[in-house]
Amino acid sequence: DVDTKDRTIFLQRPKGGTRRAFSIPYDDSLAPLLEKLKEERGATWAFDWPKNLPSKDWFLFFGRLSAKHGLPRYSFHCLRVTFITRGVKAGVPEAVMMKLVNHAGTTVHRAYQRLTFEDARPYLAKLRPKIPTQI
Repeated sequence: DVDTKDRTIFLQRPKGGTRRAFSIPYDDSLAPLLEKLKEERGATWAFDWPKNLPSKDWFLFFGRLSAKHGLPRYSFHCLRVTFITRGVKAGVPEAVMMKLVNHAGTTVHRAYQRLTFEDARPYLAKLRPKIPTQI
């Protein structure tokens, strides 16, 4: 359910069922596409739900694509990993990121973060002890 006025998407049946329904804002760059779909179809929907689980369709699509072009095989959760990792790197508060991806607990949420040593490097200077240069 897309609300073009408030720029939100309401997910009625996320993983976990209707009791976990939630809304998320969408980026303004999607507004023209969603408006165009609404005008062209004259309906309130933007897409048809796939017959299979979205993650399975995603897996099959990238499986064919990777086989054809020699690309890595991705899963639907790669999107979540990328989105959450970018949020962490951008300094988005954990509570905000958890709301955006509908994570209820920090344990699962943190499992999706893929930070490297290079991401930690800027913080090393803060951890260095202050060694006196004169006695």
